[in-house]
Amino acid sequence: MQWLVAARRELLSSPPDPQQPALLLEGSWPAGSTPASHHCLDDRIDARFAWIDAEASRLAEHVAELVGTAGPACMPEASPAYLSALGLRYYLLKLVRAVVYFTEVRPPSPSDTIRAVLRQNRDEDYADVIQQIAKLAGAECHVHWTGRSEALTESAPRAEPWRRWLDLLRRPLEPRADWSDPRRRVFLCGNPRILEPVCRELLDQGCAVWWLYDRLAMKAWLRWRRLGVGQLVCNSDLGRESHFRPAAVEFCAYRGVELSGSVERWIAKRLEVHGARQSRLLEQMDWHFGRIRPDALVLDEDATPAARAVVAVARRHHVASLVVQHGAPACRFGFAPPVADRLLVWGASSQRQLEEWGVAPERIRVTGSPFHDQLFQGLSKRRQETTDHSGTRPVEILLLATTPPRDERPDSIVCHLTQSTYAGMLRAALGAVAGLPSARLVVKLHPRSPGDPIVRAVVAEYPSVEVTLVESGPLELLLATADCVLSCISSAGIDAALAGIPVVQILPAGCGDVLPFNQWGLFGSATTQEELTRVLCHAISVGRMVDIRPNPGVFGNRDTSAAANVADAVLSAAEPKPSIHRRMAALGLHRAPGQHGTMKQASRG
Repeated sequence: MQWLVAARRELLSSPPDPQQPALLLEGSWPAGSTPASHHCLDDRIDARFAWIDAEASRLAEHVAELVGTAGPACMPEASPAYLSALGLRYYLLKLVRAVVYFTEVRPPSPSDTIRAVLRQNRDEDYADVIQQIAKLAGAECHVHWTGRSEALTESAPRAEPWRRWLDLLRRPLEPRADWSDPRRRVFLCGNPRILEPVCRELLDQGCAVWWLYDRLAMKAWLRWRRLGVGQLVCNSDLGRESHFRPAAVEFCAYRGVELSGSVERWIAKRLEVHGARQSRLLEQMDWHFGRIRPDALVLDEDATPAARAVVAVARRHHVASLVVQHGAPACRFGFAPPVADRLLVWGASSQRQLEEWGVAPERIRVTGSPFHDQLFQGLSKRRQETTDHSGTRPVEILLLATTPPRDERPDSIVCHLTQSTYAGMLRAALGAVAGLPSARLVVKLHPRSPGDPIVRAVVAEYPSVEVTLVESGPLELLLATADCVLSCISSAGIDAALAGIPVVQILPAGCGDVLPFNQWGLFGSATTQEELTRVLCHAISVGRMVDIRPNPGVFGNRDTSAAANVADAVLSAAEPKPSIHRRMAALGLHRAPGQHGTMKQASRG
């Protein structure tokens, strides 16, 4: 039997024969009457195959072990597979879900002939998988290349010249690390929204604190300088040469399909784009740690390359690393497996989820969220100021959008968030609101996607619904007037529950039981428009809570400040460096950037 496999629909010059089996590896077929013989991975591989997430994560860890010490000389254990673990997990998920489809959902038979339509310089990994699958099944396979694609690259923008000049001018004003200073020294690295309350608390408890940035954050420096807080800058865009060694992936296979070549090419492309920057980043971080000798490192996550780089440097310098939870744990890839020493989480719900993902209980400590403390105070104030909640005004529904998924990078299998299912979530919300008399919808776009094209396209389908799109601004302003919140599996939906407003979670079709509403302080969950209409009407009839009492299982014990709890955890983990080590650092007798294992007089890189 002839079998058509296309990487994407736009590669096909004409619609395939309705009688011929056809598969899309990325994206979906046009909405409407799709023949039963036409499949797409986005539809077929859903939460029923949630275990693929764990398999992709396991393979990524395996690759990191294989690559081993391919990092720069100053930090050989920071290999490209280690630094790019998050991207590697998603890349392996993309390959593994294709293997699972061909081996479990629709295995080819010896009588099949597979015609694969792919694009050069982009789909070589798919070609490897399909050709191996065909060979294992005894089927024929013919690959048709449709042309050469421009490489999908990503690069950080270079720092503005004025920022670099200001960095040079302000360095003499930086607080010096006096070797005789007995205070605990703490580095903060991450989102100020989460870590600024921790910074204040650490100062109150007598610590010396430095912010660690890639490039100068001028406003933050001006705000904290008067309190004696330093700012350390790495300027990774000054990196001119990659100091990583070749990453040879000797063996990475899944169900008999060899993935080593594809993974090795993926790592090589990452190094081509990011190698010089990441080399500079590691060397500068190593220099800062060697010069100041901190006792603890506090981050807001440990999944992205920069965060994993600083954790590796901290470990090399015997510095405890602690992560303050940054968002709701809907997808394992951003949380597990962790590389930091300790995870400081919101409450029991977060702890339970991390333990289910295999994080050891002794690495988890419930502290609450400093951000939630601040948000709760702001919401309480806004609630007192807002008095118009009478039945005379229209019902206001707040919809919290998420980041639109990308076809070329499949999202977590358990979440099953695709462009098609995301549009379905939005249609369910618009359709449910359209059925409510005198209701209007406020859509808060995700901060990283203010131009969300899927939201705008779906909103245009419902001209009868009064819709306001909000691209930026504080969440508490919108919550002050909302009667109900609809959340597209967003962390902001969990945050909104602090306002005492009913929060209904909209789940994608084919999604697993992500963030169970009864464990996360939500009013309910829905997938279809019918389910959402029923839950939404009930939520509006219940209305706002008279007395706001945040769920302690979600937000922790509110008897104490979360920032104080975090600071206590940091001080408990921080072991002060012996004065002789700090004396050597003060004299410049520590590793210079790029010099591993040699003590010498260092100069600023």
